[in-house]
Amino acid sequence: MGLTWNLIDMEKIGREQNFRLDHMRYIGEEKFSEFISQFDEVKPFGVYISDISNGQDVSKDCYSDADTGILYLSVNQISSGIFGKLNLADAKQLDIDIKDIKVKVEPNDILITRSGSPGIAWLATKEFLSQWDIVVPSGYVQVIRLKKDSINPKFIVAYLNLPPVRMLTTSYACGKDQFNLSQEYIKHIPIPRLSPEIEKEFINLSEGFQNKMQEIYKIAEHLENVYQSYVVDFMMGDSDISNTIFQFPLEEILKINGADKWKKKWKLPRRRGKLSTTY
Repeated sequence: MGLTWNLIDMEKIGREQNFRLDHMRYIGEEKFSEFISQFDEVKPFGVYISDISNGQDVSKDCYSDADTGILYLSVNQISSGIFGKLNLADAKQLDIDIKDIKVKVEPNDILITRSGSPGIAWLATKEFLSQWDIVVPSGYVQVIRLKKDSINPKFIVAYLNLPPVRMLTTSYACGKDQFNLSQEYIKHIPIPRLSPEIEKEFINLSEGFQNKMQEIYKIAEHLENVYQSYVVDFMMGDSDISNTIFQFPLEEILKINGADKWKKKWKLPRRRGKLSTTY
């Protein structure tokens, strides 16, 4: 009996050592276990899944500059959804025969990136899909269809995009040339079971965060455009950029947020007669 137990212990130690060799997996599991231990009831994601499938690989020859009504969603587009609305600036439309479309997105489908940025989730809403005839996900995206009335899809998306869960799904991704998050690992992601009230509160917090991030992106994009115009003017000799480059960003931010209605003049502090760039 003693020998048997020694062999079992050695096998256990061997598994743990192999596990630690995969540092990302080890760290992901460790951090996530601290997080998930706070919940009383936890079930594997697979319990709520009706169907899970890869997206569709489409040749670049099918990309179209015309408005075909068939949107092709890439990993980049899905990844942008973690902070709210999808960024479709570089999205492609497809010139493809409908009979050749094998996978299309339906309302309340959850799309999860399996490569590139493994584990980022996005919910396909009726409002979004109504803008297109058909939406086709990239082959590097997993399409999840939940069982009817099993769990709130908005909660699942908000939960999967939490930093501890993202750390877990990223650590699950494996492969030789390119890391991929498999369907089996997705099914085994632990999902806490919460009351509808707490789920709703959780969703509201997540959406509030997304709205704030959208505001930040809008400000950053606007400031980038303004900076470019200042640089062009300076290169053309139309302005002295040194007198303005540290002054206009704050003013632009206040304009975007409607701060001009406060009728308050904001100035950067000066240090030894010069504008301070501390803030």
